[in-house]
Amino acid sequence: MATTYTNVALDASGNFYTCPAGKTAIITFLSLCNVTTTAKQTSVKVNKGGIETSLVDTLSIPGKATITLTDAGRIVLVAGDVLYVADAGNDVHAFASIAEIE
Repeated sequence: MATTYTNVALDASGNFYTCPAGKTAIITFLSLCNVTTTAKQTSVKVNKGGIETSLVDTLSIPGKATITLTDAGRIVLVAGDVLYVADAGNDVHAFASIAEIE
């Protein structure tokens, strides 16, 4: 099995990462950073074949704070799964480190 390591950042659409065809993705690190001085709310979700699942729903991030969501474990996605951050706008930046396995 070949493994490719990559980093991704949130794009303007809110789509964060789509697992490519023929691969399994393991998200080893996922952080959300509020770049403003006031608290912001956001949610992290996965869309699996049209079914949406919340990983974190309506998370409040204090101003100028960063929250890491993978401290307790890893997130596994299969081909076509989409990880996205809802309601982030330009105020919440997201970053992930991902291992893609063929």
